Amino acid sequence: AGNMVVESTPSEDGGVSAKLDGVYGNENTTIDSEEGESAPSGEVENGKITIDLSTQDGTSTTPASLEVTKTAAESLDNASGLTVKSDVGSVSLPKEALQKVADAKSAVTISIKKENSITDENEKVEAAYTVEVKDADYNNLLPETADDNGTITITVEKPAGVSDNFQFWYVDKSKGSLLYLEKLTSTKTEDGKMAVQIGHLSTIV
Repeated sequence: AGNMVVESTPSEDGGVSAKLDGVYGNENTTIDSEEGESAPSGEVENGKITIDLSTQDGTSTTPASLEVTKTAAESLDNASGLTVKSDVGSVSLPKEALQKVADAKSAVTISIKKENSITDENEKVEAAYTVEVKDADYNNLLPETADDNGTITITVEKPAGVSDNFQFWYVDKSKGSLLYLEKLTSTKTEDGKMAVQIGHLSTIV
C-alpha cells in the first residue's frame, strides 16, 4: 500500500489550488487531507484516485489546479485513473494519460478553468473550458499530436438555457477567431451534467 497527502496551496488566479504528494502503491493507498469544509480531499477506489477541490460556495467559475509532485507523478504509473473535481467541472485521466504524467521529469499541474472571454462572431459560444496537464516547463503532456493519450473525460454543468441539441467542439483559439476542429461526443450523466470525451487537451466550447 502507499500513502499520499493532498493539501491546499496558495493560488495565483483567485482559484482553488492544491498539491498531491506521496506515493501511490496500489488500490489500498490512503490519501490524507486537511480538515475543513472546503479543504481538498482525496480517495482511492478500484485503483482510481479522486481529488476533490470543490468549494462549498457553489460557484461554477472558480478555476482549480492540482500540482502533482514529481515523486507522486512517478508512482501514478500503477494507478488506473485520476479524477480532479472542481467547481468548474471535473477532468478524468485514464491509465494511458497517467503513464505520460509518470514519465514527466518534474512536477505536473492539472488545471481546469471556465473561460469567460471567448467570443465568436459566427457561432454562439455558451461556455468554454480549458483543461491542461503540464510539466514545470509548461509542456502540454497530452497534446493533440499524440494518439496514445487514452480517452480523457471532462464533466461540466449543462449551460443554463441551452436546448438539448447543443454540440461540444474542440477549438483552436490561437488565431484570434475560433477554429472548430472536432465535434466531441457528450453524454448526460445521472446528475444532469454533461460528460465530454476527448483524446487530447485543449479548449472546448
